[in-house]
Amino acid sequence: MCSFFAVTILMPLNWTVCLTCLGCDLPNYDILQHNKKLEDGDDDDDWPQNLTSFIFTNPTILSSTSPGNRTELPGKDWLDLVSDANTYLGTHLLFTYLFTLLALYFLYQNYRRFIRTRQLFSLELVHSVPARTILVADLPNHLQGERPLAEYFENMGLAVESVNVCREVDSVKELLDKRTAALLELEDAWVKYVGNPSTVEEYNPEEASLAALDAESGTNLMQQGRFVIPHRKRPTMRPRWFKPKVDALEYLETQFRLADELVKKRRKMGRYKPTQSAFVTFEKMSYAQIAVQAAHAPSPSQLNSRLAPEPRDIVWSNMSLSTTNLLVRNLFVLSIMGLLFFFWFFPITALASLLSYKEIKKAMPWLGQLIDANDRVRAIVQNSLPSMAMILLNALLPFILEGIVLP
Repeated sequence: MCSFFAVTILMPLNWTVCLTCLGCDLPNYDILQHNKKLEDGDDDDDWPQNLTSFIFTNPTILSSTSPGNRTELPGKDWLDLVSDANTYLGTHLLFTYLFTLLALYFLYQNYRRFIRTRQLFSLELVHSVPARTILVADLPNHLQGERPLAEYFENMGLAVESVNVCREVDSVKELLDKRTAALLELEDAWVKYVGNPSTVEEYNPEEASLAALDAESGTNLMQQGRFVIPHRKRPTMRPRWFKPKVDALEYLETQFRLADELVKKRRKMGRYKPTQSAFVTFEKMSYAQIAVQAAHAPSPSQLNSRLAPEPRDIVWSNMSLSTTNLLVRNLFVLSIMGLLFFFWFFPITALASLLSYKEIKKAMPWLGQLIDANDRVRAIVQNSLPSMAMILLNALLPFILEGIVLP
């Protein structure tokens, strides 16, 4: 709808009225005559003087900085300019408000459709675990446990299915990282030996009955419990300096199994301190909605609950951070964002100055001559290039902020 009004009304108006001078007797589509007229006049500024003379046609002007020194000149004032419905600026002002109201109206209609669609989507997932789970943060000390937290919600008349309090598992994470590194090294060794994709028949080392025979050589692929490809030597490696070489696949598999056993042992025998975050799953989705909307503590810094995100959307390394740690991180990010917003003015101003047609002619006369050689290129540099540069530079800002916020 906005495009319809723009094409049928504003574009013909912009085509017939000079956009640079506003009041010039030449139409906007006669670019060559208009440029010739500007070149004949003394126009050293990027903003044409005709624009100023058109808007401020005998207005109230200030003869000095003092409020008392004000000279009234006869002619049109600002009220006459605004009330004149036939002026070019008045038409654009009217359509600015019209487009704004249309945008707000369609946003409202789209939001109502979104709410309806979201409700229907939620009804389809009413029995899923994420729909019945909430994330409770800033737990007090007496509720940092599965049983106390479950009793707290059950006393409210909300049936709880399960409670999982997040715990500090940094020691397990270190072992998991070692196991992952050993697994990746083992996979890399197997890929180098059998290829990717594999060039040999599928083999399951857990089943000894899958030992295959090479039809040509007649040699068994299983030799002393090891998987052997005919006419291809198994990879070897040196575990330490000045140590004899060993079978790489067997050595890396042993390292992975040792790391896996350490992880299993630490999970069974380790004791982990509870954190201030927990996931509570209710028997019904309505219970989760009630728990989220209820105020659980008089202080805003305790027992803050919200609907739990999908497990794949959770950054688990951040779940064990304390409230003080999160507060310091938030203040640091907000400070960086404030400084970035403040200093963003300088690159924008510098870029706008460098892309100014007048500055280009002063700094690089040869480039100004190339631009003047073609009227279309000159029009793009004067009108479109600064705006496009500003848009591209401002478009980089969200990506920079996202990189600051994300861990």
